Amino acid sequence: MEEALYSPTFGNIDQYAANMHPREPAQGLVPSRMGHYYSQVKVLEKSNSSSAEIIRKLYIVSRLCLLPELGADFPELQITDDGDGASFNRFNWTMEIPREWALGWTRGDSLQELSASILHETRHVEQAWVSVQHFKRKEPRSGVAVWASKAFVSEKAAKILEKVALPNSLDLRYRLDRPGWQVGPEYEHKYSKLRDQLDEVRGALSMAKSFGIGQENVPKLREEHDELFKKYMNHPRERDAFDVENEYHGFYTAKDLGIF
Repeated sequence: MEEALYSPTFGNIDQYAANMHPREPAQGLVPSRMGHYYSQVKVLEKSNSSSAEIIRKLYIVSRLCLLPELGADFPELQITDDGDGASFNRFNWTMEIPREWALGWTRGDSLQELSASILHETRHVEQAWVSVQHFKRKEPRSGVAVWASKAFVSEKAAKILEKVALPNSLDLRYRLDRPGWQVGPEYEHKYSKLRDQLDEVRGALSMAKSFGIGQENVPKLREEHDELFKKYMNHPRERDAFDVENEYHGFYTAKDLGIF
């Protein structure tokens, strides 16, 4: 059961986002935006906000600091009842965060892991944006349905993303050439298959743990899970998102060393 708890509109969100970066063209997750996101997270760490409010504010900050180009079309936040991490659903166009998992990360003094996870998923949003733009420029006459299919997003998402132009070909090239990331339907199909296989194995492990069903298969299931997870982590889409996430962790490291 999912509930859409937070979907703020802010009035003129585009104007507000533009005022935050008046000298920056549309350029996505550049280091300066990650730095601004980090500074806002640090402010939030010192606030007296409730756990639920922290989750809501982190979502808002990710919209306004990281990808303001999308404005009110940024994926809607969905708070879910189960799951072991944040995720971006390219077909439903939602940012999905499990309630109990997120609350666990808000009870300490640092929001580093939770904010890094949301940044990671925001990079997946940017990947979808760049993919649609890539196929639109490569096949301008094909139309939204084809761009959506090749970018592995819903037509609803493609209609949003094809309208938000990247500023120039160099910017698009930079995003396509990021170390480890490759764009194309063959990679997306492989990614989707890995996710489905992982979900199936995790479901079986959960049944064994909670109800004792199929306990004799647990050793084999754990081995299968570890192998699938290794492939999942090495998939171009995930490897790239973790590269971006590690850049963000660098702000915390620099702070600890007294550099930032």
